[in-house]
Amino acid sequence: MKVNIWLLVGYSGSGKTTLAENVCSKLGIPMLSYSEMFDELAHQNGYSNRGNFYSATPLDEFKHLYDAYAIEKISNSAKARNSVLVEGLCSLNAYYGLCNSLSDCVIKIIYINVPKAERVRRIKIRDGRVWNGKELTKAAFGLDDLVKLADYIVDGSKAFSLALDNVINVILYNDMSASCFHLYN
Repeated sequence: MKVNIWLLVGYSGSGKTTLAENVCSKLGIPMLSYSEMFDELAHQNGYSNRGNFYSATPLDEFKHLYDAYAIEKISNSAKARNSVLVEGLCSLNAYYGLCNSLSDCVIKIIYINVPKAERVRRIKIRDGRVWNGKELTKAAFGLDDLVKLADYIVDGSKAFSLALDNVINVILYNDMSASCFHLYN
């Protein structure tokens, strides 16, 4: 049986979580969050929060642990339910690991594109503070490489309902509306 995995990626403040929650609620498909997986992994390794875990672990070791955990968690969820939407920052290693771990699997990357100024505005509303450019870049480490592999780019700066409809169309029909761009890799 074919397994479908949709990776909903974008920079901080692009609306990934909000879109993912709404899509999964409307379609009845399971959602995994990279942030929640990060928190689970931190707790499993004896840290009270992901920041402490990230700070205390050498970067290469951290990436290896995080990718291995994400691959296992996403693979198990997808196999159990035949489909899953994953929200958050997925590394290239995790992406290729998923491709290799599931032989009968279709993985589609949906990138939510929102201009930096709009993301900063959203983060200020959400978090009550303004992030600078360095923090926005650091928060999305590795995303640029994944965006190059994106199957779809959704304009997340327009009305939320339009972005939501576009993501739902991708998942249900592999179809795009005029405000969404299909990439051929």
